[in-house]
Amino acid sequence: MKKRYQIRQGDVLICPVDRFPDGLTKKDKTLAYGEVTGHSHRFEASDDEVLVSIAKDGTQYVEVLKPTTLKHEEHGNLEIEEGKYVVRQQREHDIQTQQERRVVD
Repeated sequence: MKKRYQIRQGDVLICPVDRFPDGLTKKDKTLAYGEVTGHSHRFEASDDEVLVSIAKDGTQYVEVLKPTTLKHEEHGNLEIEEGKYVVRQQREHDIQTQQERRVVD
């Protein structure tokens, strides 16, 4: 059995899953945008290589059909193996507002 690993690129964490929930909607291949730099975590691949979907709660899912590259200008590119993944974005606690928010890249 092939081992599956979590993959981190900056504030984006990609975790393997066995299956996806129902009711997903196809979206573009950008997983996160850098609010400060304008850089992005993205796949520059065709639909026969990778599909990115989003759930109603905003959670993103990736199905890699052929090994492909997750690109980013600062963090470097990562090769992603075939499989199904859920995408998590790092969060932080804002002391002033006492709110949780996404980490700004």
